[in-house]
Amino acid sequence: MKSELLNIFVSLLNEIENQFGHVVKILRSGNSKEYFSTSFSTLLNSHSILHLSTCPYAPQQNSIAERKNRHLVEIVRTLLLGANLPIHHRGDIILTTCYLINRMHYPSLDNKVPYSIEINLYVPFLLKFLVVLCMMCVEVGTNSQLELSNVS
Repeated sequence: MKSELLNIFVSLLNEIENQFGHVVKILRSGNSKEYFSTSFSTLLNSHSILHLSTCPYAPQQNSIAERKNRHLVEIVRTLLLGANLPIHHRGDIILTTCYLINRMHYPSLDNKVPYSIEINLYVPFLLKFLVVLCMMCVEVGTNSQLELSNVS
């Protein structure tokens, strides 16, 4: 929930510092009002974290996150439609997709697994994928959120 942002962010800061030995220097967020509350701004100032906010409807400012979100939505849409699953399964499919993506080798990362880089540990991922069904969904660009249906 939005009201829990401060507590969740404090937990995230502690987890990043304790597990990875890194300090958060910059936070980029949308323009939601909870990111601009007095208590959240005080927390950011006390940790010397620079807060950058993006302009609404300007995905160019956060192209990596926008591409990742679009990629996830496209995979979920394809899996839901390809398997004829009801839309209420989208949460499980998103979690599964994120899990698999974070454990696949990427040429841009010297064929390393993103998850292993984050935890600084070699994690072999030996799963071989077989493409059984290939489906394509075409998206018509709008400023609204992407829909999880076969008509975009």
